[in-house]
Amino acid sequence: MKCLIVGGAGFIGLNIAESLLAAGVDCTLFGPGLPREGFIQGIRDKAQKEATLDLIQGDVRNKNELAALLDKYKFDAVICAAAITASRQKELERADQIASVNIGGALNVLAACEAAQIRRVILLSSGSVFGVRVPRTQPLLEDDRPWPDTLYGLSKVMIEEVAARYNDSGSLNVNVIRLGVCFGPWEFSTGVRDTLSLPLQLWQGISSQTRSIKVPRDYCKDWIYSRDVGAVLARVVEKGLPKGLYHLSSGEDWSLQDWAQSLRCLYSELELIEVDDAVEKPAIGVERPSLRARLDVTKLDTALGGLNLTRKEDALAEYRGWLQKWY
Repeated sequence: MKCLIVGGAGFIGLNIAESLLAAGVDCTLFGPGLPREGFIQGIRDKAQKEATLDLIQGDVRNKNELAALLDKYKFDAVICAAAITASRQKELERADQIASVNIGGALNVLAACEAAQIRRVILLSSGSVFGVRVPRTQPLLEDDRPWPDTLYGLSKVMIEEVAARYNDSGSLNVNVIRLGVCFGPWEFSTGVRDTLSLPLQLWQGISSQTRSIKVPRDYCKDWIYSRDVGAVLARVVEKGLPKGLYHLSSGEDWSLQDWAQSLRCLYSELELIEVDDAVEKPAIGVERPSLRARLDVTKLDTALGGLNLTRKEDALAEYRGWLQKWY
């Protein structure tokens, strides 16, 4: 089986490739940049011997490049993970570029997949489609009304709607996967993600010998371990799902205090000082995803017969070990 990951050299793309290679699926990573040095060998370490990995540099905004790629390799599945996640200031400065990648790029992928008759197409979306105006009382379902408060979130709503039109027409079978907030291995600064995950920012803070770190008050999110994202999406590629929209997150709220507790085995004096950032600027998390209710993952859990996610404590411990090796 062969899978193309558009945006595959980024954070989530590398985690997907790692799981697919471990399952024996041939992977091609397509995008404008290359991963951090050593990361490619890192994701190859768990690969089955016969699985192949190719890296092809290109631009998702170029229709001809995508069409030629799909024609040459005859992929069984395509995953679109290409996106620019911008800060508030960058949204104002680079709105046209963000839209051309997040919306135009996804449209190009869908059109190329339709022309090449790709049987499994997966678009990655985000819980950012639910902004701060969405009530935070109950877990959010797939058919709850999106209300984005960022250009990134708005762009995800738009590609979800386009994917639904392809599904309604019967010309493609598209799975749209809305992700919770991700953390974990293979995250690095790519130039298209203005804000690294808060757990990684916290690690960078203590690595610089800072032991008391100001963080946003009461900041809890349904963070999901990036290797769980990769493992679940690899199962979707191999098994297939009925077309439509699905949520993928941990299904529970995790706090920065959970992560700090995991780090105290290395830095016993670590202290998080929670501040109201309307009054005082935190050291990390100035730019961060909006607080919202957690995503309800029942639909995907049922469709796959269980998500089989890593326990919180185990995920934090494994990630801590990964950071010690790579950072």
